[in-house]
Amino acid sequence: MVDVYITALFTSFFLVRLVKGSWTRNPAYVALSIFGGMAGLILLMKLSPGAEGSLIYGNFAALGGALTAILIYDQAMS
Repeated sequence: MVDVYITALFTSFFLVRLVKGSWTRNPAYVALSIFGGMAGLILLMKLSPGAEGSLIYGNFAALGGALTAILIYDQAMS
């Protein structure tokens, strides 16, 4: 379970850096993307047990959850 959280953490930092820029200027996006990445991985665990440990599926679920959280936050703030 710890590796799931580490995957969500690193992919969230990577995604925020790509999409929004510096992490220090966007701490809300970092927090939201970490939460979204974990939610994506937990959803993947429920839909397909064991798939979260896969390199491809785990990273895509974390990236998808993080990006979804960022997009929903952007829509709510505008």
